[in-house]
Amino acid sequence: MFRVLIAGAGDLGREIANWIDSCEGANNAWKLAGFLSDVPEALDGYELPERILGTIADYQPQPDDRMIVAIGDPVGKMQVAERLRERHAKFLTLVHRSAVVSRGAVLGQGVVIAPHVYVGGGAVLGDFVVLNVSATVGHDAKVGAGCTLSCHCDLTGHVVVGAGVFMGTHACVIPKVHVGDWSYLGAGSVVIRNVEPRSRVFGVPARKIATMNDTEQS
Repeated sequence: MFRVLIAGAGDLGREIANWIDSCEGANNAWKLAGFLSDVPEALDGYELPERILGTIADYQPQPDDRMIVAIGDPVGKMQVAERLRERHAKFLTLVHRSAVVSRGAVLGQGVVIAPHVYVGGGAVLGDFVVLNVSATVGHDAKVGAGCTLSCHCDLTGHVVVGAGVFMGTHACVIPKVHVGDWSYLGAGSVVIRNVEPRSRVFGVPARKIATMNDTEQS
């Protein structure tokens, strides 16, 4: 049985810990052991059976460890993932039992699929994509590495989303639209035209309101 560690003890990490026992393989192939966090007090005030076992900075992977990177901000998420990859960490792809992942969909390593998510046939999810509660990815859509889709987001058929994109809750993208790398789609936005890389867009229809810098995300 693998020992699963959640890298990140913030909001997303705590949410995953609350529903992880209902994921495929839980308590059979693997079991949650606890968190890694560089913030020692991150779980103070929260009633969770699992605790912080060490820091991400000091963690040395063990053969029977599997990691989940639970960081919503794509920039921070990919920085942590790369640090762990450099140490040859192994990652768990997490799929909640209430989710529907269609035949022909392709999931990268370290993907997190929350309760009530739908992934359509032919969809491709890159490494470390997070699909939060009730998000949908339509048929033949492509989602780049490190993206985070918040609750109730909707990518429709044949959408192409680049690496490191963050979608706020209830944001949606109409069919065949392309969203450039490291962009930010504000909550409730309806994206009806292509989005340039590193753009912050918001509204119905979504309009560009800023250009992101190299370290900015949420």
